[in-house]
Amino acid sequence: MPILKPLVLTALLAMTACGAGSAPTPSSPSGSGTPPTQSGGGTPPSTSGGGTPSTPPGPGTPSTPPGSGPCPPAGPIAAPAAGPLDAALFGVWTDVTDKLELAFLPDGRAFMLDTRPGTKVGAQPGTWQVRQGKLDFHWLISGPDRESYGVSGNGMTVAGWIEMNRTGSAGDAPGEYARQTAAAAADAQTWQARYPVGPIVASNAKNDPQPGRVCAGATVYSGEGLDVEDMTILTAYYTDPYQVVHEYKTGQAVEFNFLPNGRFWHNSWLAKGVDANFQPVHELITVWGRYRVQPGPALEGDTVTLEYDGGTTETVKVLGGRRYLYQPGSDILYLNQHPKPTPGG
Repeated sequence: MPILKPLVLTALLAMTACGAGSAPTPSSPSGSGTPPTQSGGGTPPSTSGGGTPSTPPGPGTPSTPPGSGPCPPAGPIAAPAAGPLDAALFGVWTDVTDKLELAFLPDGRAFMLDTRPGTKVGAQPGTWQVRQGKLDFHWLISGPDRESYGVSGNGMTVAGWIEMNRTGSAGDAPGEYARQTAAAAADAQTWQARYPVGPIVASNAKNDPQPGRVCAGATVYSGEGLDVEDMTILTAYYTDPYQVVHEYKTGQAVEFNFLPNGRFWHNSWLAKGVDANFQPVHELITVWGRYRVQPGPALEGDTVTLEYDGGTTETVKVLGGRRYLYQPGSDILYLNQHPKPTPGG
């Protein structure tokens, strides 16, 4: 995960969505969760601030007639261009708690092993460069991350507060990268087998406005499907009638649920301030669409084409043994909400 991304919780707060029913709970079986009745069309909710969803526009009109039909091919997800490197960083670095390791290779590859509390992604390869005096990472699973850094001999400070020591030379870095990447790939293969793909299995989901609108001949997530979610806890403020400002905690969440019938729904659970009793209120917005999966290697992940019923199309990646979904357009990393038993557990 990016080194300083905000801590994101993976359980919905026990709140009721304002005027739209309750959000699906993480305990619902994947692929069978029942979203509240909502309008079926629309543009997918946009986001800002690295995972905080903003209010989406209203429902749209499907650009194609209801029913099965071809879906557009998956679009490419751009890879970062190669850039300048800092030779002072070449090697393997470990933080003072031994919970974070970074390997910097002279060819621009990098690896991060992160076992700190609250970490979303424990191990992932990526690339690095130095741009405008800052470390510019692009991690395979969690995407781009930019951090300040300073090096003095065999010591380094990252993001202004993470103290690291060089524990391996430039010559050690390629071997460490290969060892850690192989371990991450093996772990991802074990996980991926728990979330199979296959042909569409016809069925109607509750509240689906266009259940027959699927990608003909598509490969989809079979079995129980796939359910992924991101939630952010927010600090907000309100002013009471006596002009006293109060701080309170609230949350916003986004969720994808991919069904074995070739359909998906996307929920946005949006914070909308407080009510007359100064209790947090939320709005729940659901949009539907069809999807197809282009399976890929376990670690590098699947490429998934989403076509919303409102006509918008986007490409996302399902990575790391199908435990994560990365949405490039919003820079949101979703977590699998129904993980199977952990390897060896």
